[in-house]
Amino acid sequence: MSPWLKTAMVLIPAGVVLVLMPPFEDAIGCWWSLLPPAVAITLALIFRDVVLSLFTGVWLGATLVADGNVAVGFFRVVDTYARDALTDSDKVSIIIFSILLGGMVGVMSRSGGTHGIVRALEPFATTPRRAQVVTWLMGVAIFFDDYSNTLIVGNTMRPVTDRLKISREKLAYIVDSTAAPVACVAMVSTWVGYQV
Repeated sequence: MSPWLKTAMVLIPAGVVLVLMPPFEDAIGCWWSLLPPAVAITLALIFRDVVLSLFTGVWLGATLVADGNVAVGFFRVVDTYARDALTDSDKVSIIIFSILLGGMVGVMSRSGGTHGIVRALEPFATTPRRAQVVTWLMGVAIFFDDYSNTLIVGNTMRPVTDRLKISREKLAYIVDSTAAPVACVAMVSTWVGYQV
């Protein structure tokens, strides 16, 4: 499906919903306030495009705040929410760190590093239960940052868990349950400076 068709299929129904929406005062504290996250989650599941879905959810929420004015809602997303997020040094550092880390994981995957780790772990992960334990141990071993943990462990263990027919949901649960909690309690991590 072309990106333009996907964008049109997302934005046109969202615009129709916004036109049918009650005044802002009536939308606060009722089910209309649940609409932006529900739309974002639904679109992400249908189209498998997280960026477009999140933008549509934020746009819908900003339009709710702008008394249902679609154009003002769009410009508020750009000039208020996106600009503020991109000018805050803490948020920018997290964005840059995530991009660099994702790039390094991509380089590691393309160069065969992930395949080498998988080959080294295959003797230990012979059954579904042992593969889950190895995933958990990797999650504990990569303790310096929760984003790093999620990217590295998830991408490394995906081929192993797929081969052993462990669901992606279970892999995501194991990775997520070791990412932030381990980084939070580790003595040396990116969280320590924030917590101190």
